[in-house]
Amino acid sequence: MPQQVQLNLEQMDDPVIGDGTPSFIGGQVSNDQANLIAETESASLLNCDRTRIGKATTRKGSIKLGGTIGSGIIQGQAFYWTKDYQYPVAACDGKIYKYESGAWTQIATGGAFDNDEIEIVKAGKINKTTAPSTPYPIGTTTFTVDTFVGQVAVGDKLLLWQRDKYFEYDITAFGVTGVNVTSITIGDPGSVVVVYDNDMVVVKRINGKINNPSNYPAGATTIAVDGLSGQVASAAETGSQGDWLRIIGEEILHAITGHSETGGNTTSIEFAGTPIQGAYVSSDPTAAIMFAKGVDKLFWTDGIGDIYSWDGKHTGNLKNGNIWDQGQYPAPKAAKIVVWFQNRLIASGIASEPDAIYYSDIRDPSRWDKNFNSHRIGGGESDPISMLVPWMDQNLAVFKQNSVYVVNMDPRQNPTPEDPTALVSSFAVKLITKYVGCAAPRTAVQVGGEGGDIFFMASDRQVRSLRRTIAAESQQELGQALSLPIKDLLDRMNTAYMHHSVAVYWNDRYLLSVPLDSAQYPTATFPFYTAAGNWSGIWSGWHPTSFSGREVSEGVQVLLFGQSDGTVFQWLEDTGADELLEATYQDNGVDIPTTIVTRGYTFGDLYVLKTGLNVEFEFTDSLAFITVVAILDQSTQPGVIGSFATTSLKPLILPFILPATLPIAVFLREQKDLHRLGQFREIQLNISSEKGKLSMRSIKLMGFHDTVQLQTLRNTPVFAE
Repeated sequence: MPQQVQLNLEQMDDPVIGDGTPSFIGGQVSNDQANLIAETESASLLNCDRTRIGKATTRKGSIKLGGTIGSGIIQGQAFYWTKDYQYPVAACDGKIYKYESGAWTQIATGGAFDNDEIEIVKAGKINKTTAPSTPYPIGTTTFTVDTFVGQVAVGDKLLLWQRDKYFEYDITAFGVTGVNVTSITIGDPGSVVVVYDNDMVVVKRINGKINNPSNYPAGATTIAVDGLSGQVASAAETGSQGDWLRIIGEEILHAITGHSETGGNTTSIEFAGTPIQGAYVSSDPTAAIMFAKGVDKLFWTDGIGDIYSWDGKHTGNLKNGNIWDQGQYPAPKAAKIVVWFQNRLIASGIASEPDAIYYSDIRDPSRWDKNFNSHRIGGGESDPISMLVPWMDQNLAVFKQNSVYVVNMDPRQNPTPEDPTALVSSFAVKLITKYVGCAAPRTAVQVGGEGGDIFFMASDRQVRSLRRTIAAESQQELGQALSLPIKDLLDRMNTAYMHHSVAVYWNDRYLLSVPLDSAQYPTATFPFYTAAGNWSGIWSGWHPTSFSGREVSEGVQVLLFGQSDGTVFQWLEDTGADELLEATYQDNGVDIPTTIVTRGYTFGDLYVLKTGLNVEFEFTDSLAFITVVAILDQSTQPGVIGSFATTSLKPLILPFILPATLPIAVFLREQKDLHRLGQFREIQLNISSEKGKLSMRSIKLMGFHDTVQLQTLRNTPVFAE
């Protein structure tokens, strides 16, 4: 209802009325009338960051990390971190690069190296000649075998299967008929499974290494080896499947086609049909490349070909699966999504199977049993999976294009724990909502640490919270979008390229980068300050296509972002950068402009005219030179209030040279006249700086209520006399 208006017609002196912004903790609310938003909210914030006490400051700048990597976009990023390696990784022009010693160099270029460990796998069968219908019982230590060609050695490994599990035993003795092994003995306590006649068994020959100080390039098909006792076998010699070679780290299954011996031991191996893995190069230099880290390796996929791996030295390819299965259970192809969760590599986003999720074996990303370790989400509803996000309590959040599910991966759900093939089928799948899905896959990010919420760009072009959606669904409604206060800005998003949007959670901020207007790749970043639960406005000057972290010193991590021009930048937040330096508030030497447009100040009354008295600005640790402009009643011809410096002398920083002038306090108040602006109903202030650090604590205004304008004169009727 309209407020009752006090006309103050009989008072000689009008009382002074105050208004203002006591802090900026309310963030930006631009999707509403400027004179209706709360006192700590602002109509617009450009390149502003905020503190927990509500101070608005210019965001810190960034520096370019090394040179430009390539001519295309940065397709994806990760931080590869093991006990032996720590460096950022980026994908550009379809290739993978690492950053070390101030430069980007290509990795995952294939090849094999001197002293690389190799494994030879020999396949055979159990040949229980005595009572073949009766299996070997648990505890058996000696087995007769056949179809093995060549010998084994003490210390090699015997592998026996039961359902989805395999068990590895040390070979302590063996028997040979001619040159071929016919019996194998393992150490106590013997087999832990029952073994049947004609069961397939595998022997893993160990202790072999590549013997070539010059290394081998990608594409090589013959290698020199040492450390093997006895000889290997080719398919021509076995009459069926020959031995397999695996170079540790490369993961390719090389079928042995030839070999040579010195003194009865194999010293050269040929594998004509399966050359050494070449360099990784994506067939699409613009495809998003998703990384995952597990078992000290970095895995990635581009949604087109195979899943690859990197161990700091070798380019691995998971297309052949586990060597012990001889390639029966390879990783899925053309997956757009890979995540490491619950000690498994998980893949999804396959165009030919859009609602399927595949799981590797536990701690074995090379083995993918599609019969037991996969399931469909939604039961064939033709809604493709767009992203997977590991979440709290062993839950995997599954975002589809038009719906959201949660998969409970708690292994305690398995009704038959002794049968691991039943595990994935026992995972509980819960529908969260069918009202919205995730339209920008790389915006789905967990915020707030362990057990935190998940934010995502929903199919209705709004940023939503998974927790809010779950809570609302229990009441059969869709919760309010987080992005409602800045909906006017997100409405400018180029929906044709909405899927190029990216996001990251970093130090209480959900940073969302989207393509605005006609842009194909992100041109604006919207920071959501989770500590306050609102938006810090818009950041310009960044063009992120991917994000990752980086450890710069023990316990200190910083944010990296790759851009659409093939560069990677490091944000100066958290780096300890000197806040008195101009470069700290520049993006690689380019000044960062800052603008604050306040709410519409009405001095407590929407109706009466006002006359301003003055405005007072409070600055803390501010270094910028600013211009303040008044916007009266949404006027297109604002009035300039003034331009001035927002700092006193800079504080002294050790070491400094004497004599030196002691600084005054870094807290500054500046008052400006408003009376000359004339009458208005509401007034906004546009505070802007072209460069440097602007740091503002509050704004206080004083003015007077004038009489009410009863009627607009141009609408006054004219009466005939």
